[in-house]
Amino acid sequence: MARTGKKTIVIQIVSTEDLEEIVDYAQKRADASGMRLTVDYAHDVGLKLNIAGPRDKINLYEHQIREFLRGEEESAS
Repeated sequence: MARTGKKTIVIQIVSTEDLEEIVDYAQKRADASGMRLTVDYAHDVGLKLNIAGPRDKINLYEHQIREFLRGEEESAS
């Protein structure tokens, strides 16, 4: 059985229009992986994704989120 863990991913938000899209994607990925996600946002800190679940899935989840953000940055350019 995989060990469980928690991780916080902090994302700097450049455009508030991207915020809803990022949160929707993060929630969809967490639901698909069977993990718990809580979301916090503060204008001075950014978007905080707190994820809990099996460690191997958390690592995969973080890579998926980072890849999604890279795609968003490239499409904005």
